[in-house]
Amino acid sequence: QEFPDACFVGLRRSPSEAVPSQLSSIRGGVAAFGNSVYDPRIVDGFARLLAYYWACLEQNANKLGPGRFQVIEYRQLLSMNQSDLAAVLQGLSYEVSSDDACRLSEQLASSKNYRSRHEYSLTEFGLSEAYINDLFAPANKKGAIETSCQADSQFSSPQHWITHGCSKAVEPESEVFVANSDTASL
Repeated sequence: QEFPDACFVGLRRSPSEAVPSQLSSIRGGVAAFGNSVYDPRIVDGFARLLAYYWACLEQNANKLGPGRFQVIEYRQLLSMNQSDLAAVLQGLSYEVSSDDACRLSEQLASSKNYRSRHEYSLTEFGLSEAYINDLFAPANKKGAIETSCQADSQFSSPQHWITHGCSKAVEPESEVFVANSDTASL
C-alpha cells in the first residue's frame, strides 16, 4: 500500500531446510541475550513465524500477481543462469541494461563458487519432517499459525507473537528472543 508501483521477489526455501538453517544462524544472537536457540519455546515460535512468512509470500504473490511479485524457489535460484534471472526481472517490467547484464554475470560467477560451511538439521532442534510439513501446509489446521497476513495491529505486536506464536503462552515478563534482520525482532 505504501509503494503501489513497487515490484517484489520473494525467495522461498524448503521449510525443512529453512527452519533449521535460520535457527542455526541466530544461535549466537540468541545466546547474547541469555537464551538458548534449542529452547522448545523459541524453536516452536520461530518455526511458526517462518510459516507465517511463507503464507505471506503466497498471499502477496496471489494478490499482486506475477507482474509485481515473483516467488523463486531457493533450489531454482541456485541453478539459474543469466538469462533466467533477466527473465525474472523482465517479468517485473524491469528493463535489463547491458550494465545490469554484466553485473548479473559477475554475481552469478561469484555465487557458483560459494560453498557454505553452515551445518544444521531438523533433529538438532528437536523438530521432525512431519511437524514442519504440517506447520507449513497451505490449509490452516488446528494448532498451525494463522495464515492471514493482512495489515493488522495484533501481528505487529511482540505480545501477539509471544502469546500466539508459541505452542504455550509465554508471559510478557519472561524471556524474549531477538531474531536476525532476515526474520524479525521479537
